[in-house]
Amino acid sequence: MKKVFAVLFTVLLVAGTAYAVDFEADGMMYVRGSAISNDSGTSNDDTASFMYYDQELDMNTRLKVTDQTLILLNFEIHDQDWITGNTDGQTTSVDDVVLDEDGNPVSATGPDLDDNIEIKRTWLSHTFGTGTKLELGLMTGGTWAYSFGETANGRWRVKVTQPIPAGTLLAILEKNAELGSTNPDLKDSEKDDGDAYYVAGIFPVGDINIKPLLGYSDASNTDLNQDSDGTKTSIFLLGVDGNLGMIGFEAEFDYLGVNEDFDGGTDYSLYGLYANGWTTLDAIKLGGQIAYGSYDDDDDVQAGYGFGEDYTPTIFGADWTGIGSTTNSEYYAVTLFQVYGDYTASEQLSFHGSITYWLSNEKDTFWEDATGYEVDLSGDYKITDNVTYTVAGAWAQFNLDEDSAGYDDADAAYRIYHKFTVDF
Repeated sequence: MKKVFAVLFTVLLVAGTAYAVDFEADGMMYVRGSAISNDSGTSNDDTASFMYYDQELDMNTRLKVTDQTLILLNFEIHDQDWITGNTDGQTTSVDDVVLDEDGNPVSATGPDLDDNIEIKRTWLSHTFGTGTKLELGLMTGGTWAYSFGETANGRWRVKVTQPIPAGTLLAILEKNAELGSTNPDLKDSEKDDGDAYYVAGIFPVGDINIKPLLGYSDASNTDLNQDSDGTKTSIFLLGVDGNLGMIGFEAEFDYLGVNEDFDGGTDYSLYGLYANGWTTLDAIKLGGQIAYGSYDDDDDVQAGYGFGEDYTPTIFGADWTGIGSTTNSEYYAVTLFQVYGDYTASEQLSFHGSITYWLSNEKDTFWEDATGYEVDLSGDYKITDNVTYTVAGAWAQFNLDEDSAGYDDADAAYRIYHKFTVDF
């Protein structure tokens, strides 16, 4: 992969000379040291603590062919935990280390770390004389309005953005699965594909922005039986943000209507609500937010609305571990309340603090009637305009219901880290 990467950059640099293409780049790199105790928040016996280092380089590059035409790439290098010893030929993560029956590491296998480079996004953009911008390729999807409900990842897309007098319109075709072409002998092979379609807009009204999105996902690939239509999902998102005098705010409503057209499938709907408001008084910013995720507890459903991995209002919950019946690092089917404050002591030094309380909306699961709270503190010191040193800590307590979880005395959890970041 290093050879491929080197060749790619050589080609780009030569292209920049031969065809007068401007090459632009920006991004960041950090190295962080962390200490964790009770990493799930639910342990109540022999709670483990550990420390580790991790790092990441994330970089965006733009090939500017003309003012109207761009080729864009995003990539990561060594987004991973540090491991011991020689890295050549070692595993890419401590999670890949093989353990014996007593939990002791016995081997470390995996791809060569020389290959730890991932081109995450690659797409092209052209703006026509009408102001219409056409984007094609692998770009970021799964996002709209604000971080609530979002888990951004790569999506193959055709995206059109059109400015109009009232604001901006968007139309998106998204290819999420292409299985029909693997069995073209089927009469209805396209039924094995997965596609999504979106129309959206951003409309300023005075100091307020209104951001609606309508979507429809046709995931026929979830059931390859030709008599099945797979999973169909109707999507409605509405974001609103702006200022009302000294108060800044953002709010969002998300709705998902799911139809599972296969044996054992069912119909259900989920929704999420989010509101965040704040005011700034000189060097102090004070605010509060509330978020809600519904839960469908029908016997044949048991599904909840997840807040997404990009919504990280706390340092331990969501940014480190999942809260609720989810495999993601997110808040899932909970009601969350938070008050927070920022203090800018100088151009170099700033602080952030928050207190968060949540309660689960799940039924008939481990998390039924669970509650929890978290206290977070962090500080940033700008060594230069590009270099920042951060110290952050979280203390969390989960209160479980003994009838649901089998115990109610989960140990307290903490997460502490310090991080050195360079932005460029």
